[in-house]
Amino acid sequence: MKIKPISILFLSFFLCIPSLTTQEEVISSNKQIVLGFIKELADSLSIYPTNRYLHLKISTHSLSEFVESIIIERLSAKEFKFFTFQCDSCTNIQLTIRKFDINYKRIIKEKPTNFIIRKVELEVVSLIKEPNSDIKPLLFVETYNDTINFENFDIVEKDGIPFTGKKPKEPENFLKKYIEPIVIIGSTALGVLLFFTIRSK
Repeated sequence: MKIKPISILFLSFFLCIPSLTTQEEVISSNKQIVLGFIKELADSLSIYPTNRYLHLKISTHSLSEFVESIIIERLSAKEFKFFTFQCDSCTNIQLTIRKFDINYKRIIKEKPTNFIIRKVELEVVSLIKEPNSDIKPLLFVETYNDTINFENFDIVEKDGIPFTGKKPKEPENFLKKYIEPIVIIGSTALGVLLFFTIRSK
């Protein structure tokens, strides 16, 4: 039985298609991680005021607006009322974002690896001043560590600035750089050779 040329072309095309993985990974973006931090911060702040009237002030930082919106939303749900100005009957809360870092570090092993360690850090100092009371300092520190694949880098940074960090250089993959091109070129060449061989008969 003769193999039709179209079948050979289909076979060579099929061999040229790289293998695909359908496994989906559930991975949190940097913004989702920071959101979790700020919710914890808001819950910590809700413990201290003895009244329900608050005035919130946050020092200038790339994360300030995001932090302010989440804290107000979180505490408003707990029936706290916010004022845009300082008042004698309010609890005044001043926040300073002292540290916010997103770092990536390559995992170095004997063989090439596509994995990196992600580290997200947030440090906030809060000064809480209630009416007729001394200032209460509160230090909030949270750190998140995990391991991600280089292929998921765009997923974790999908929200853009300020939820980004410096991407480390991706290690070369010997298989993708040398073996796969050879297999693809070889498969294509074989398909073309078989096609013209059958046509010449």
